[in-house]
Amino acid sequence: MNKIKNFLIERGSEADIEMTRFVSFLLFVGGVLELLWFSLSMGGLLRLIALSFSMLCFLASFIFRICATRAEEERGNYKWCRVVFMNATIMTAVGDYSCREIDVDEARKIIDGAPSHLSAIGHDAAAQAMSTLFDRKIEANHISYSQEIGDIAIALKMKKRAEEGTIMTLEEMEKVGYELFSIIRTP
Repeated sequence: MNKIKNFLIERGSEADIEMTRFVSFLLFVGGVLELLWFSLSMGGLLRLIALSFSMLCFLASFIFRICATRAEEERGNYKWCRVVFMNATIMTAVGDYSCREIDVDEARKIIDGAPSHLSAIGHDAAAQAMSTLFDRKIEANHISYSQEIGDIAIALKMKKRAEEGTIMTLEEMEKVGYELFSIIRTP
């Protein structure tokens, strides 16, 4: 998987990355068609072959999709990613994650390049802080969110934990300080 990603980063053009996404889609469709054939076929060995091939197609599809997403992230191209604003560095679903600290400029680059945004921030002060940092209206949105593969979460993390039961104001948050993180769920 790293070889594909590195190739796309170093030598791949935008067309190569889009072709990788197209191959991912074709593999996914091939997997669906194989599953349909699997459900209609009668023989035991044919069923096993069809099921094995469809699982390989699904696996290859996800690998190609992740390679393309990671290559675009490292190149600074986020046109395929949804940005989700969060006020904690948490795992919202079972899976593997890549989490790294980023600065405001890098966060702005991610946000500006993404086609869609979602707020999963549960506290007004955190939403105000992010709105100020990124010069855009980000509202508190106390929802149950499960990060999907390909989503990039921009998380605001306090440098010091607030006392139990305390809800911090924007001024208190700025006194304590906070950091920004990029969180990506991988398959």
